[in-house]
Amino acid sequence: MSEQPKAPRRFDVKRLQVGERLSRVQYYKVVAVDDAGGVVTLENTQGLRSKVSFEVAAAELHAASLYAREEQVSRTELVERLTHAGDTVFTVRFRKQLTEKGVSEKLASLTPEELADDRARRAIVRDLLEGEERVLVGYLLPGQERLGRSMVIDLEVEDGEHAVRMVDHRTVTELICKNVRWWCEG
Repeated sequence: MSEQPKAPRRFDVKRLQVGERLSRVQYYKVVAVDDAGGVVTLENTQGLRSKVSFEVAAAELHAASLYAREEQVSRTELVERLTHAGDTVFTVRFRKQLTEKGVSEKLASLTPEELADDRARRAIVRDLLEGEERVLVGYLLPGQERLGRSMVIDLEVEDGEHAVRMVDHRTVTELICKNVRWWCEG
């Protein structure tokens, strides 16, 4: 196994005493599951790995895409659940607005036959206006709700890439958070 990267020290561990209180908010990716040993290997966003028992994982961690129950709700309630997710990891499904480049690429890819039919043109326009469906795994940036959008850190981007995304509340159709899947009609 490769050597663990060195993380910056937040305090002098030699001064740590029994009774001291500690806290952390951390986001992990599961890198291995050992069913026989009942252990999950996790890697945090700094690349540090740790092993956790199934019991500790189930009692102390939230999963972004796992849920025990489902509930259909209004879009208003769905957005309220999203904006109150706090620092919990979640999966959200919404429609992403196309960029000028995306619209241009879509239009350039169309054939004359696709443009000849009025019904097909209307469907293309509707798709362009609605944007493309996006599923994002991440967590909220605190206090960043603006103009009907939430600022979210996308945990699935590659290191070094821009990870902040905007989720448009008007287009959210599904949220998995804190062991529940909430959804509304699109």
